Amino acid sequence: MSLPLAVIVVVSVLELAATHAGPELDPYKTLGVTRAASQAEIKKVYKRLAREWHPDKNKNPGAEDMFIRITKSYEILSSEDKRTNYDRYGQTDDTQPYGGGRYSGHRHDNFNFEESFFNFPFNSRTQRDFTDSKYSLHFNQYVNEVVPDSFKRPYLIKITSDWCFNCIHIEPVWKEVVQEMEALGVGIGVVDVGYERRLANHLGAHRTPSILGVINGKVTFFHYAVAKEHLMQFVEDILPQRLVERVSDKNHQQFLNSWHEVNKPHVLLFDQVPVVPLLYKLTAFAYKDYMQFGYVDQGLAETSNLQRQFNINTYAPTMLVFKENTDNPADIIQTKGMKKQIIDEFMSNNKFLLAPRLVNQKLFDELCPVKQFHRRRKYCVLLITGDDESFSSGNRAFLSFASSNTREVVRFAYVYQQLQQPLCNILMTGKESAHASLPPQVVILERRNSAGKAFFKPVTTWNGSENDKQRLVEELERLQKDPSILIHDAMLPELNNEFASMFVIQWIYAFYGYLSEVMDDILHNNWSLTLHFSFLNTDKHGEWMRTLLDGAQDAAQIYACEDDDANGNTDYAGYVLALNGHKKYFCLFKPVYTGEDPDGKTAEDDSTRKSRGASREDHPPRKSARCRSTSTLQIHHKLDRLGLWMERLMEGTLPRYYIIAWPGLDKITPGK
Repeated sequence: MSLPLAVIVVVSVLELAATHAGPELDPYKTLGVTRAASQAEIKKVYKRLAREWHPDKNKNPGAEDMFIRITKSYEILSSEDKRTNYDRYGQTDDTQPYGGGRYSGHRHDNFNFEESFFNFPFNSRTQRDFTDSKYSLHFNQYVNEVVPDSFKRPYLIKITSDWCFNCIHIEPVWKEVVQEMEALGVGIGVVDVGYERRLANHLGAHRTPSILGVINGKVTFFHYAVAKEHLMQFVEDILPQRLVERVSDKNHQQFLNSWHEVNKPHVLLFDQVPVVPLLYKLTAFAYKDYMQFGYVDQGLAETSNLQRQFNINTYAPTMLVFKENTDNPADIIQTKGMKKQIIDEFMSNNKFLLAPRLVNQKLFDELCPVKQFHRRRKYCVLLITGDDESFSSGNRAFLSFASSNTREVVRFAYVYQQLQQPLCNILMTGKESAHASLPPQVVILERRNSAGKAFFKPVTTWNGSENDKQRLVEELERLQKDPSILIHDAMLPELNNEFASMFVIQWIYAFYGYLSEVMDDILHNNWSLTLHFSFLNTDKHGEWMRTLLDGAQDAAQIYACEDDDANGNTDYAGYVLALNGHKKYFCLFKPVYTGEDPDGKTAEDDSTRKSRGASREDHPPRKSARCRSTSTLQIHHKLDRLGLWMERLMEGTLPRYYIIAWPGLDKITPGK
């Protein structure tokens, strides 16, 4: 059996070599631009030609080759170094498919059998496979490590296999991109479908090679030609919008003064490039829960005052972090080679305000960590106050006191009594402050375990007077000598999340992004040339859907697997209909559970067991594990298999449900 496979592989190698032995590439002629063309002109022409010759839209037999030549030409002319090299020496390095550029020292005019053979994927001990093994993913690793980590950094994942001959095309570009992306902080993964079919199915990857991005647990497929510039742009595109705000002379005060509202330090990057660097965007994504990020383009005239105000030099990028004092930065770094490690250390040292407000349990856990052992004790000095104007002078005095603190074991914070009433009642030694507004008070506490146990001591009422400050200084000095002065102990309740209402807005943005991604995935295929797309509202069109499905000739087959609630109503969210209005039939897509059922068997195991068991006539019909589990699917997993269903739709292999007549508009639920 191995001999025919080997013959096929060798023939494929020879054909590959012949493909690259074609006429030499002239990027200017390919794009139809002059040698004096600007980058803006080249980019505009490239976008137009890429749309015209994209293989999914252009059915000309030579469209794919032309599209590759267009992409390669743009790669050369959009890079200053590569364009200069071509203008001077006429070298395009086109022996490397998709612009790899790894063997630019010499030209491969002849086919080298030995070299090509040992770089083909069927040799499981090749350097390519060894390199990929460093990033190989398995299912549990993806679920338990990659998905949680994707909320701090995006992942770029390649889907490949030992017998994927086309994978060799993208290998040089992939290696180059991995090297650059890892240095920026992007996670890298490789899934070999020969060994991790379960993970490939989970990701919805049904072709090799494929490249996808994972961010915030969401999967996005890469659709364009595999070029370095495209992959870099892809990673940038999947990042959330509004991570970094453009800051100028006009809005910098508004930006910096929002520290109190968002309860975060603010970071400003000064640089001379017109676009926000990808490294900075990735940093903003990683620390979005702790800091607000702004970017100042030093090349703009409207930022000149800002540069003078903070004495910014132009020879290197400069990063400033501002806390409560918006006139003077709390910290600064300036370096020509601003690496990820330097930025991470800078951010970690400045994640919190000098005296932040406790707004949720996560912030409380980080500011006032649980005692681990004596040498790593952390004490929290907590001001219980209010947000009315009458409290402002005392709050400012507390901030001033915190700013002058030099003790590493002490953290300062404040809490609004009316927003964190259960916690304040305990720390104010049981006083029922819910019915009467008590004066502000300072408490020193030390947390002892994650269940909420803490030792604490109310120190003094607080109005910011010199007596109050002196009293607090004396207590901190006593604490340093004798921790037993914390005489009270209690189980602290979990803090209220004061920003909980923001989650609704974030969910709306996330769901909108998911729908955009699904439509983008559909429209990048040739289906859009023959199909029209619309949507139904589950509340408004539920009765219309029920009437349509009931009227089908094979209605029993449709309802063989339904997810009904206690009232017998079907959840139609995620259903997709393909309607042929003239011939009066439709094809139906329903959400499919692709993971494990509650009994620990996969959906594939369940279907296999059914095929080996008795016929349907021997047992009463019941829902399979796949059917039972679809009701537990989250909305962003409902359409995981839609791409495969669309392919079968275009092939004409889907079952068709014929009807006598389409339901009328009177079937739309009234009043909705």
